[in-house]
Amino acid sequence: MKRLAIIIFAILNLSCFAKFTFSKESDVKLKVVTELLAPYQTIDKAGNLSGYAVEIVEALLADANITAEIEMFPWARTFKIASEDKNVLIFTLARHPERESHFLWLGQIHQETYTLLKIKQNSAVSINSIDDAKRYAITIPEDSVGDHLLTQLGFTNLERTSGFEQCIKMVLTGRADLVLASDYALRHDMTTPEYTSKNLTVAFEMSGQSSGLYIAMSKDSSPQLVKKLTNSFRRLQAEGLIDSLKSKWKI
Repeated sequence: MKRLAIIIFAILNLSCFAKFTFSKESDVKLKVVTELLAPYQTIDKAGNLSGYAVEIVEALLADANITAEIEMFPWARTFKIASEDKNVLIFTLARHPERESHFLWLGQIHQETYTLLKIKQNSAVSINSIDDAKRYAITIPEDSVGDHLLTQLGFTNLERTSGFEQCIKMVLTGRADLVLASDYALRHDMTTPEYTSKNLTVAFEMSGQSSGLYIAMSKDSSPQLVKKLTNSFRRLQAEGLIDSLKSKWKI
């Protein structure tokens, strides 16, 4: 009888512990951060957050039944938050070896190639090779995929900024010769209406240089939360939502 009482006591305590653990996991708060980078993340005419990646993340949160506000910051701050805090979802994040172990990768939403752009009026910039490009001042967001890519290729004349919009302004005002951008971004308004792709032209195509763009989580995030979001991403992918949004946004 005494042994039975001990077993019942142990089961009750185990049940309480399991309930407490579940409660703690369910109370985990997700922080969602991104930068302004059309067409993935942009602001529409009504002043609302929009874009290809934004719609995917909104669908992802809805499928996972998670309520979270998408916050937009300059890239340097966005990357810092996701690098240092836990339970942070970041998008759109390029995946490369230096970042591999620092984030948890939920799913890929695009494969992107890169191009060096110059202001159309700048006839002094002439590039026929990567070595030619190294002679010019190139502006890139700090800690961005462009920063890592050009550094790996041996570029040293780099002007780092807090975000892509500032890079565009630097080129258009003559404070830098070139900016690294995706081929898709070249065909669309990249920042505010007064700074559009119409003011820029291709200086050099970075052939063979590409990277996968992902939705990711900070390294020390809740395993249960990561699993839940990963399952939701795979479900949306299987249902064809991502392909549908690619068609909508002409990705």
